[in-house]
Amino acid sequence: MARFLFLCYHGKGHFNPCFHLARTLQQSHEVLFAGVEFFHNHIAAQGFLYYPLKTVPFGLGLEEWVCETQKRTPIYWNTLVDRWNDHLYKIREKELTKLVDIYKPDVILLDTHQTTDFIVLYPLLKKRKIRLALVHAMLTSVLTENFPPVNSLVFPDDKAGIIQEIGQLKLKKQKRLRSQKLKFFGMDDETIIQRRIRKNRIPTKYLSEQERFYGLVLKGLHEFIFLPREFDFREATIYMQQHHVGFQVDYARTEGGGNEYPQIKAIIQQKINSRQAKLVYCAFGTVPIEDKQTFLNFITKLITALAGQNVVLLLATSLATNDLRSIHGDVYIVNYVPQLDVLTYTDVFINHGGLNSIKEAIDQGVPMLVYPGESVMDPPGNSTRVVYHGLGLRGDMKLDSADDIRDKINMLLHEEQFRKNVQALKQINRAYSIDNAIKLLTELPVVE
Repeated sequence: MARFLFLCYHGKGHFNPCFHLARTLQQSHEVLFAGVEFFHNHIAAQGFLYYPLKTVPFGLGLEEWVCETQKRTPIYWNTLVDRWNDHLYKIREKELTKLVDIYKPDVILLDTHQTTDFIVLYPLLKKRKIRLALVHAMLTSVLTENFPPVNSLVFPDDKAGIIQEIGQLKLKKQKRLRSQKLKFFGMDDETIIQRRIRKNRIPTKYLSEQERFYGLVLKGLHEFIFLPREFDFREATIYMQQHHVGFQVDYARTEGGGNEYPQIKAIIQQKINSRQAKLVYCAFGTVPIEDKQTFLNFITKLITALAGQNVVLLLATSLATNDLRSIHGDVYIVNYVPQLDVLTYTDVFINHGGLNSIKEAIDQGVPMLVYPGESVMDPPGNSTRVVYHGLGLRGDMKLDSADDIRDKINMLLHEEQFRKNVQALKQINRAYSIDNAIKLLTELPVVE
């Protein structure tokens, strides 16, 4: 029996993809999750042990946020001192060392969004012969020549667009680092990371020359990607130590949903059965919407688009109110629903482009209409792959009119090819066995 430690970035979108693997490992091994305190109850509800961390990864520009959270004033002065004194690294090292001392893991699965933790852990990994692998809860954010960045809307054949998007990202990164250098007297994120790489004597065989918008790109470690290879663009480069393990949706996941959901579900299913009505389910994930007013305007347009249609709309959001039902009576607005259950009787899923929502829709055979909800991370690139593979359509929340929305929903409801494409990828995904991933995990080499 081995002990597996999952070190996940803060966000349900990073924890949830790991659950099926963790649950399967738990049948023969010990499993522990570690992350910020906020997710303690969510992880415990899934039946896993959880170690709440009070620190955050270093080298990601979080010093100012930490000072604000801890009300350490003056904010600027304390941020400056923390950067020069390597404060976030030191407290992270102390806490992760304590975690390793207590739990004594044999294998650590590290989220690729916090790869600077590898620098913190490296002396412990080497000394105690602990094995480590990287886990990708999302598509990689590494910038690759002639390949669309994950936060872009461009397709692989748009070479000029790719060059422009990569150039803009690199320029943004340069501006951010230049601003940090000026503001903190030379102590930008890259300088902080490189300082610790030297002090901890990280071998170059683990340090990639590739670039990402923030953080550290590693190499020479096994990487597990919670997707089938076929979801990505055909032009994607796959390295020898990268392993696609499929969607691995965890249907044992505890989701909640509140007391109102069972009653609403019964009403909706009665309408579906009696009127042959279609269900459009709309949810925009757990990441905050960048522009709330644009979102509310979009919801009004969506409800208007469905007025007079034989369609029921289930809308999961805390931002809209039920007075919008005056536009279209077959609208049900709730704060939260158990998505895995809702998707079993959904005809079209409108979402924000979060990878977990897309994976769950494909696994239930549901075509999608994607409105990327934020532009910094992966929703734009995820939406591009949905369109690329014919799994659904993409919209623009600001520009789409009610007529545009209605036309797109009708296409997804009535053009069978979308559903066939989703079903085809669903069947491809079935070939990915979690047992293969577990075998590889139990045979990982030690970090040297």
